[in-house]
Amino acid sequence: MLVPMRASIAFALVLVACGGGSTGTTSPSTVRFDPETYFLEIAATRTDLVVAPQRSIEDLEEAKNAARGNERRTLLIELARAHMAAAGTSSNRDERRHRDAAERFAKASAQGSRDAEVKARAAFVELWLAFRASHRSAMGRATRFSRQHAQSGELALLAWVIRGELAFAAEQWEDARTSYRYVLGDLEHPLYAYALWRTARSHAGAGDAESARSTTTEVVRLACQETSEPTRRVAFAAARELAIGLRDDSDGVTRPEICDPPVETHENGEAGWRPPE
Repeated sequence: MLVPMRASIAFALVLVACGGGSTGTTSPSTVRFDPETYFLEIAATRTDLVVAPQRSIEDLEEAKNAARGNERRTLLIELARAHMAAAGTSSNRDERRHRDAAERFAKASAQGSRDAEVKARAAFVELWLAFRASHRSAMGRATRFSRQHAQSGELALLAWVIRGELAFAAEQWEDARTSYRYVLGDLEHPLYAYALWRTARSHAGAGDAESARSTTTEVVRLACQETSEPTRRVAFAAARELAIGLRDDSDGVTRPEICDPPVETHENGEAGWRPPE
């Protein structure tokens, strides 16, 4: 489980305004952002391992008993996913039973395999189980995964974010910044803005207020250009932290007030800055 940054490390709010090219202003206090929910949502769009399969546990069990080879491995990992999802909606003994089953099926799916992808998928399920349960083994599993499965693409990136989240929760700021740095090499990734925002908060936790403010402002400015909805959510959260208002521009896009006004195309086809109304 992700742990919010303590209020004691929050940095000063700064009000920044920019006039012109707007049709209205929204207070940053209206922006709500939950880090845990965001990370889980994005992870679910990057790998099927963290979401439940369409088939029920009973159907998968029946199919597994008749399957062999790669088909059986696929069914085993789907069973692991199904039990992991069931654990998330259960409590006490049922939760533990589903988690144990998920780990057992994940291990079985990779047993005897030399396929790097099969091994990586099984290991990631075990890592995700530990992470979501806030188990003490989570950091060790995340570290091993990022070393042993460094070539597993998206799963390796998610493992680095998990390392960052765990270090952040433990207030190990340098480890957190190092882990999030892995994501910062991919500007187009939906977790780029999130990793940058977490880096800013890690700066704040480490007592570096100047870096915290400048990095948070960098996150805010990601919403000045055309970008994805997930990135805008993080950028607006960063704007809220700096008390930067949101502006409804004439092109129908909401931007932070520190952004330049949108460019208007004149009748002659040339672009120019839209004058203040």
